[in-house]
Amino acid sequence: MALALAAALVGCEASRFDAARAADTPAAYRRFLTRYAKGERAAKARLHLEGAVYRQARAADRPLGYRGYLARYPQGRYAEAVRSRLAELALARAKSSADLELVAERYRGTAPAKKAQAQLASALAKEALASRRPLRGRRFLERFADHERASDVREHLASLLIGAAGVSVDALERFIARWRGTRAALAARKQLGARLAALVARDPQPALLEHLRSRFPRHPQLARLEALVRGGQLRDAFARLDLIALARLRAASPDDDVAKRAAKVLAWCRARPRRCTRYAALARQASPFQPSRSVAALTRALYDPDPLVAWGAMAALSWHRDVRAGRRLLRRVGAPRIATVWAAAGYFRAWLARLPSERRARFVRRELGRAFRRENPDEAQRRGWVAAAFGGASEQSRGRAMLMGLAQRGRALTARYLAREASRHGATGSKGGRDSALRSALQARARWLESAFPSELTKASRATAALAERDLHAIVEVLRTLPDQKSATLRRELSSRLARWRLALARVDSTFKAAKLPSLHAEQRAHAGERGAALAKLRARRDVVARAIVAALSPPNATREKEHSR
Repeated sequence: MALALAAALVGCEASRFDAARAADTPAAYRRFLTRYAKGERAAKARLHLEGAVYRQARAADRPLGYRGYLARYPQGRYAEAVRSRLAELALARAKSSADLELVAERYRGTAPAKKAQAQLASALAKEALASRRPLRGRRFLERFADHERASDVREHLASLLIGAAGVSVDALERFIARWRGTRAALAARKQLGARLAALVARDPQPALLEHLRSRFPRHPQLARLEALVRGGQLRDAFARLDLIALARLRAASPDDDVAKRAAKVLAWCRARPRRCTRYAALARQASPFQPSRSVAALTRALYDPDPLVAWGAMAALSWHRDVRAGRRLLRRVGAPRIATVWAAAGYFRAWLARLPSERRARFVRRELGRAFRRENPDEAQRRGWVAAAFGGASEQSRGRAMLMGLAQRGRALTARYLAREASRHGATGSKGGRDSALRSALQARARWLESAFPSELTKASRATAALAERDLHAIVEVLRTLPDQKSATLRRELSSRLARWRLALARVDSTFKAAKLPSLHAEQRAHAGERGAALAKLRARRDVVARAIVAALSPPNATREKEHSR
């Protein structure tokens, strides 16, 4: 009986499977599997169901049907074909680079995806070549460095960036190295040659000439500049009466007219060594006033932990008319310490005042147009002060707002001081509340310094005490600019404390120097008197050495004296 029933069931399953095969639709196979999910033909029915679903989706040829197949059979027999067809349909509908990007990413590995990637590269290259935004070109080159149009995009990107390279030698060198082989790099190379030649003509230094010669050995102005540098070296040697330099330069160019004069000077000095030594001393006294020749050397001193050293560097930089000197002074205006900001702001104003009016206005315009990061308190403090102190009415308002914002975010003293300093030199705005807030910040800083000053001075703690003394000196000097009675009372109190600190430091360290903002005006005036006397003595002599020294010193000195007097 049981065998007969089983045979009947098997026969029924077989007949229903044959019926599902005859219909060959997904619905027929699903009905069969619903009834015989564990039957002998269930596995075959599932295979046929997958094929029927695929054929149904292929007949409709719509994304929805293909996605339905992949949702049910992500690893099925026809999954690769379905993904490829989906990619073909998506590629056919793609109208933008974003659509192509989606096809290439979603169907990675299929033939349509590779075709989409190629179309995407061409589309992005076209966009990069049509755009004036360098970012598009950079992104294209990062992704498709080997594309057939990569060289065109690189050429276009270089043409966009050459304007941002500036005119400095370092910036042009970096641009040429980065974009070598492009037309823009060739243009930058021409600019570099012209820039180096102009620098050598303005400042005939042997190092600059050697740089020009190494990079441009066939430069058309090289011979003229070599003669200019050689003549400048000879004039410097005459001005210092440097006999070793004169002998070396004479040997290098024996036929030069100036070198022949050098030979006469050398012969005269060999015959009269004592008088030549006296002339050398007079030449040193008659040299123009130059606090320092090297901006780079002074820059290192700007960041010395002892403020006295940094102040001395600032004083020397304030006499340089080089734009680099002004930028280095201005950078220190963004420092967090009052001792640094107080000195840097004053010396930067002195440097700016020595510039001709046209150069001064151009420098301020460039600084106000320069990009800066608001989230960086140093940059924001520096930019806010430039705007508040030297900008127009709208710039002044924005600069003061920026400084007041910084005062609420951890720069209570330096930002408030710069806001007050800007208003004191002519910017508009109420000063009463600003003076009160600045005085409170100065008082808070003085209390902190008192707690930080060592109770017992030793050799180990004197450096900390000296730094506190420098800061307190700056606070006392800032209080001198506040006209109210409370500020005067606080200044007298802090001056008394400062005197006690200095006395204690002098007892511990015999080399201690009290904080004092250096000024080169007195040195310059004293030097001017000594120089005039030395030149007068040299002019009174009629020999070849005295005439050579006076000729080397007088013309450049007259120009430099006028510049310093302005």
